[in-house]
Amino acid sequence: MVWVRSCCRQRGYKSCADCADFSDVKDCKKYNNWIARLFGLIFRSNRAACIALIREQGYPVFATDMAAKKRQSLPR
Repeated sequence: MVWVRSCCRQRGYKSCADCADFSDVKDCKKYNNWIARLFGLIFRSNRAACIALIREQGYPVFATDMAAKKRQSLPR
């Protein structure tokens, strides 16, 4: 998780949704590491689906939708 945050900061991204290096964030070793997969399993969250939705809808629509549904992440 620290790797993702530092990568985004270094590149000036809001999140991994802004990254053009990987069309699928699951291919990024910084994003899809064993710790992140473990957190996803424990919390039953689908972080990659969130990134895909941000790319598709944009930040404002995604944030509004998640707030309306009172969710922090999409379920697995």
